[in-house]
Amino acid sequence: MDNQLQLDEFNIPIAQELPPPQILLDAILHNDHETRGDFSVTQILEDPRCIVLKKEHPECVAEDAAKQVKAFIGTAVHNLIEKRVTALMDENMKNCTFIEQPLHISMNGFKISGTADMVHVHKDPFNNQTLMITDWKNWGTTKYMLQDFATAYWQLQIYSLMARHMKIIEDHNADKFVRIVAIFSDWSKRSLMQFGDKYPQHQMIALQWRMLPEDR
Repeated sequence: MDNQLQLDEFNIPIAQELPPPQILLDAILHNDHETRGDFSVTQILEDPRCIVLKKEHPECVAEDAAKQVKAFIGTAVHNLIEKRVTALMDENMKNCTFIEQPLHISMNGFKISGTADMVHVHKDPFNNQTLMITDWKNWGTTKYMLQDFATAYWQLQIYSLMARHMKIIEDHNADKFVRIVAIFSDWSKRSLMQFGDKYPQHQMIALQWRMLPEDR
């Protein structure tokens, strides 16, 4: 017993709380996302006045690392899912599944670009096709409780317009859908019991809608 480490949970020294290391802040603020055009889909869904001001006065834009943590974690989740999905695809899936598919369209003299997390074409035994554009989301449960899906919905619908414009999706007889697969990082069983049906019933859910016609 003399040589056994004794842990006393009531006698732990007070830790010194310090700012996070600079290398972590640099990693969070580093943005290697490339916009292949004048605007990204995410940008055009923001307030247009903010977009113009950021482009005209980039020297005045200061990024707060604390506000970028969620995006940093979301990027990590995207990368892990992308690697696993790619590794698990068989040869048949590789012929009909596009991961991180670049998309673009020109409108009124401006080029708008985006990247779909996954575009998949599924054939059933009767040779009927279903087309699906999927976006992985790392959300907080508050977004679900507020039903705050509008931005993500229109992002996917714009992706679907781009995919059809680029002839990635050509089968006019196929059923066409857009889908969000949301992972709730702050989900808990305790909150599920507290909020009931207003709370996401599972830590991962899929939200699916039909693609809008091109003339919409």
